Amino acid sequence: MADKSPRRGSEAQVPDGAADIARRFGITIKALRLYENLGLLKPTRMRNGWRIYGREDCERLHRIVSLRQLGLPLARIAELFRQGGQGLFDTLLLQEAALLEQRAKADEALAIVRRARARMEAGETLDAQSLAELVRRVNAAKLKWTPKLQAHAETTLQPSQRLRLAASNTPEMQVEWAEFYTELAALSAVGDPVSPAAQILGRRAFTLIGRMTGGDTDTWEATANFWRNGLSRPELAKDLPMTAAQWSFLSLVMTKLATKGRPQ
Repeated sequence: MADKSPRRGSEAQVPDGAADIARRFGITIKALRLYENLGLLKPTRMRNGWRIYGREDCERLHRIVSLRQLGLPLARIAELFRQGGQGLFDTLLLQEAALLEQRAKADEALAIVRRARARMEAGETLDAQSLAELVRRVNAAKLKWTPKLQAHAETTLQPSQRLRLAASNTPEMQVEWAEFYTELAALSAVGDPVSPAAQILGRRAFTLIGRMTGGDTDTWEATANFWRNGLSRPELAKDLPMTAAQWSFLSLVMTKLATKGRPQ
C-alpha cells in the first residue's frame, strides 16, 4: 500500500484530494491549479505526488473564493496575502457586510413591490410605463459599494458619521431615494432650477438629507464632500446613482432655496 503520509505538519487533513476539494468549494480543479501556480495555495504533496488539502489550505481557499466573490482580482488577493492581512476573521467580516448589503437591497426591492401592490389594491392599474418606472427606481437606488467607494467613504466621513448614515438607510428610505433619483433625472434634463417641480424636489432633498444626517451639520457637509469628490472621479462616479450633471442641478436648486432660508 502506498504511503500517503503528508510531508508537513500534523494538522487534521481533508481525506480527499483536489477533485473533492473543488466540489466542496464549488470551483474547478483548473482554478485550484491556478491558485497554486500563483502561490495563493500550497497544498501538501504526498510521496506519490498527490496533493492533500489540510485545514490551513481550506481556510486560505475560503478566503480566496470569498474575496473573489467580493470583486477583488487575484493580484490584489496575492498582495494582501503577502502583506499578511485579510485573515479568515477579516474575510468573514467582509462576507457578513456583503450579505447585509444584499439583504438591504432585497428589502428595498420588496418595499417597492409592496408599494406597487398597494397601488393595485387601491384600484390603480400598473401599465407597462409604470412597471418600467418601478424597475428604474430599483436600479437607480443601487449604490455599488466597491472597495474604492469604501476607501473614499473612510477618507470623507468619520466612523460615527458612517454609522449614523448606515443606521438611517432603511429599506423605506432607500425607496424614497430611488423615487427621488428618478425625478431628479427627469427635472435635470429640463434644466429649470426655479420651476415649481424643481423647488419641490429641492425641499425633498433637504428633508431626506436631514433625516439621514440627523440634522448634524458636520455630517451634512461630510456627506456633500463624499458626493462632490466621488462624482469628480470617473472610477467612483460610475458606481454612484446620480451623475455629475444631476448633482450640479440639485446643488443649484438647493442653493436657491437656501438663499430664501433653508426649509425645515
